[in-house]
Amino acid sequence: KDLIKEKTKNKNKVKLEELVGLSNIKEELDKLYKYLEFNKKIKNTSSVYLNLFFLGNPGTGKTTVARMYSEKLFNLGIIKENKIIEVTANDLIGEYVGQTKDVVRDVLNKARNGVLFIDEAYLLYNNNYSKGNNPYMEEAVVELMKYLEDPNNIVIFAGYTEETRKLYDMNPGLKSRIYKEIIFSDYNILELYEILTREFKIIGLEIDYKSKNIIINYIKNLKFDKSFGNARTMKQLAQKMIMEHACRSNDLIINEKDLPVIKNNNCLMGVGVYDR
Repeated sequence: KDLIKEKTKNKNKVKLEELVGLSNIKEELDKLYKYLEFNKKIKNTSSVYLNLFFLGNPGTGKTTVARMYSEKLFNLGIIKENKIIEVTANDLIGEYVGQTKDVVRDVLNKARNGVLFIDEAYLLYNNNYSKGNNPYMEEAVVELMKYLEDPNNIVIFAGYTEETRKLYDMNPGLKSRIYKEIIFSDYNILELYEILTREFKIIGLEIDYKSKNIIINYIKNLKFDKSFGNARTMKQLAQKMIMEHACRSNDLIINEKDLPVIKNNNCLMGVGVYDR
C-alpha cells in the first residue's frame, strides 16, 4: 500500500539521550541495550522476544523512539537490515473477508529482517466495526501472531494506553510475546517550551527570553484543548508563530507578539485561531 512508510535511515541524527524528557524510556531502553550487548559479549544465542508496546497519547515521541530502537537493533546485529516499516492498524485490513490475510502477509514480508511499527494498534481491536469479534480484525491478528512466533521478527504496537492493552483480550497469547510495555507520558510545560525553542533553533531563530513566561502560559492554555498533541502541537505552534512573525518583522527573534491570538488576522493564512 502507498500508505506504508519504510525508513531505512534515521534522518534526524539526534540520539535518544538528547531528546527532551522521556527519562523513564531512556532508562528502560538503556537497560535493554546493555543486556543485548552483554549477551553478544558472552555469545549467548538464546532467543528473546523484543516486541514492545509503546503506550501513550499522540505526540509523545513513540514514532521517533521506534526509529531509534530499530537503528540500535541493527547496530547491535539483532536485525539484518536498518529499516522500519511504519503502518497503522487500518493499513492491515482488507476490503473483504479473506483479503486481509494477503494484505498482512505483504506488510510482514516487507518488515522481515527489520522492525514493524503499528501505530493506532488499538484499531485491531476496536474500529468502525464491532469490538473484538470482527472477522477482518481476527484475520489480521492471527497472521500477526504467526509472525510473532519467531523471535527474530520484531513488532512495536503503539497507541493509547488502555485501548491498546485490549489487544491482550483479543488474543491472550500476545502478552507472552511482548518484551515490555513502555509508557510515554505527556510532556510537562517546561519540556513543551524546550521542544518549541528547539524548533526555532533548528532554522536559526530564537525566542526573546523576556517572552518566556507569556509563551509558557500560552502553552498551558493549549493543553486544555482536547486535540492537544504534545510535541506535535509544539511543532504546529512554531510554524504558526513563524508565519505570524514573517508578517510583521524581518528580524530573527521570536517573541510573544508572534503568538497567533488575533481573530481574522490575514497573516494566519487559515492555519487556525488560538483565541483563548
